[in-house]
Amino acid sequence: MRNFKSFESASAFLEMRRVIHNFVNPHMELGGITPAEAAGFDVDLGRDKLLSLIKWCYLTIT
Repeated sequence: MRNFKSFESASAFLEMRRVIHNFVNPHMELGGITPAEAAGFDVDLGRDKLLSLIKWCYLTIT
């Protein structure tokens, strides 16, 4: 918490880390796929997964 201005900014950062861990970074133990893919969340995010995920979330919300 020392480098964050508020609890909300720290919370947002940790939430983004969780999303990147589950949807963007492939895992060796899962055979090179993400935990989301292993769980059956099948969204083709392409090469730039984080940007594609942000766009997909924006389109599903609006």
